[in-house]
Amino acid sequence: MVNEATATDQTVRKLVEAVSTNYSEQQSFNSDISLALSHASKQGGRGVGKPDFFFMSGNYPVIIEDKPAYDRAVYEENDEVVLKFPYIKTYAENGAIWYAKHIVEKSIYRECFAIGATGDAQYLQLQPYYVHLEKGNKIATVKKAKPNSRFIRFHQRSH
Repeated sequence: MVNEATATDQTVRKLVEAVSTNYSEQQSFNSDISLALSHASKQGGRGVGKPDFFFMSGNYPVIIEDKPAYDRAVYEENDEVVLKFPYIKTYAENGAIWYAKHIVEKSIYRECFAIGATGDAQYLQLQPYYVHLEKGNKIATVKKAKPNSRFIRFHQRSH
């Protein structure tokens, strides 16, 4: 199996660098988002959440979680992404949505993009989600975006 810290992270890092020079790995440079993630550990505890990649696209936070194995893209039950341990740790999309929900429910940001990335430099599968908090709600809504959305096409043209 490919080592996530080498092949997959390197591939995702190149994509992120193509769209943003101001990004972070395993942390957030934004203090409000850092506070929102302070109790978002994917370990099932109360520790700090550390997204694989974080950057801002305009006024929108973007979270990316990656895994090298394609079968670790997403875990669903009844067509719903499961946001419980161990799935948030084991699957890219589950983890990205987990962090995005914390951001929109516990920070000034009411919208966030969550991206699950699986694969390597030869073939990287990206699945974006739009996570938002509607006025008056306390629980975020998650909408799966089409893989050929504007965000993904932007990345493809960037390199």
